[in-house]
Amino acid sequence: MEKKITIISLAVVIMTALGTGSICSCGATDNGGSDGDTDGDTDGDTDSDTDSDGDSIYDVQQGNVEEGTVVSFSNVIVTSPTYTKTDGGGYFFVEEPAGGEYSGIVVFMYSDVAVETDVSVGDVINVSGAYTEYFGLSEITLASLNDIEITGTADPPAPEVVNPSDVKAGGSLAEAYESVLIEVEDVVITNEDIGHGQFEITGGLPVDDYFFTSGGGPSGSNIVAVDGGTFDAIVGILLFTSFEEVDEFKLGPRDLDDYFGGDTDWDIYDIQQGSVPSSVDFDLMDVIVTSPLTWNEEGFFVQESAGGEYSGIYVHIWNPTTDEVTVSVGDVVTLTGSYYEFFDCSQFQIEGGSAVNVTGTASVPAPEVVAAADVAQTTSSLAENYEGVLIQVQNVTTATAVDGFGQFLLDDSVNGLMVDDEFFSGGTGPDPILGHNYTSITGPLHYDYDFKLLPRTLADLVD
Repeated sequence: MEKKITIISLAVVIMTALGTGSICSCGATDNGGSDGDTDGDTDGDTDSDTDSDGDSIYDVQQGNVEEGTVVSFSNVIVTSPTYTKTDGGGYFFVEEPAGGEYSGIVVFMYSDVAVETDVSVGDVINVSGAYTEYFGLSEITLASLNDIEITGTADPPAPEVVNPSDVKAGGSLAEAYESVLIEVEDVVITNEDIGHGQFEITGGLPVDDYFFTSGGGPSGSNIVAVDGGTFDAIVGILLFTSFEEVDEFKLGPRDLDDYFGGDTDWDIYDIQQGSVPSSVDFDLMDVIVTSPLTWNEEGFFVQESAGGEYSGIYVHIWNPTTDEVTVSVGDVVTLTGSYYEFFDCSQFQIEGGSAVNVTGTASVPAPEVVAAADVAQTTSSLAENYEGVLIQVQNVTTATAVDGFGQFLLDDSVNGLMVDDEFFSGGTGPDPILGHNYTSITGPLHYDYDFKLLPRTLADLVD
């Protein structure tokens, strides 16, 4: 369960790539065919276009090239990830090495080309394609795989530092920086929700989560800014979109690292104290495994080495069968996944074994000794604080017999702390008689509609 905090909404609906907007939603002047050409025929060539070798992006963006011309750019640098559409098509952004005004453009690919094209940020490429103004967006369209060649790698041009008001729709520099990597500094969130999940910053510039895949970024969730709404800087591509005859320029950060001053270096303490947005992928670094896998192999517990309140969390495995996880108590692991609240249970969700990197071993934090009554119920004073943490209760007595789910209560038959056999299978869990006294019981504290103590082995129950 998470404590209540105030964080900033960053959900964004990407109208463009889904066919409801215009940024590369169909490619350059689609004539209804699927061959990717723009010359009005259907044979896949561009023989009625005018070829223009040796052009630069500057030439195109400053209006020195006629629309429909096939242009060739040499040694331009990829500045964004590839966005893949639902129909298999895709596009990415490139920029001249010198950067500056008019230096960036969109490269569009139909599905037959996109599926075979693999470029990354920093790739240096030679690329040819038909230049088109697609609803006001300058782009080139690849006709075949022969039209792109990766020649090396290089650092992308440094982002151009601009005033947000200068690059919003109607701003004096908006056209000059269309599709260019830019940076805005010392900006404040002026509107947390401007519709379609976007937010607005100083100067009226919208910020869009265009490059984040569903469930993998701020879309539909939140991102935390320092000082309640201020970022030291945000970097991204200046996107142009057009929807229902309304033109907009938007800043499109490419990943969480493009936000500066917002906190993305999160740990379990941050999660359990409510400082982390849900559904955002990040690495949970160097935490210690404190339990084996649950009986159904769908999860395990991890904890920060310093221990204490808010130091532990349940790790849920999304694909335990197809992507098997192998961990042992005491493993030091880095996990790649996202934080979620599942029916008020805080959990870090991973895909499977591919999301677990075992980096070493360490001593498991000593269990925190707490009174059973202090963690027994949602209203108990320490229950939230120790959710997911390895704890120990001492001198406790069974107040109920074991039920059909392998559970029993301690000290109080109504409001006592529940003990559950989540780590035992096939009736192998503890089966004490009513009124049995334990010197101590150790295990992670878990929330599953109630707070429950989960002994990991029979050795965790000491008579």
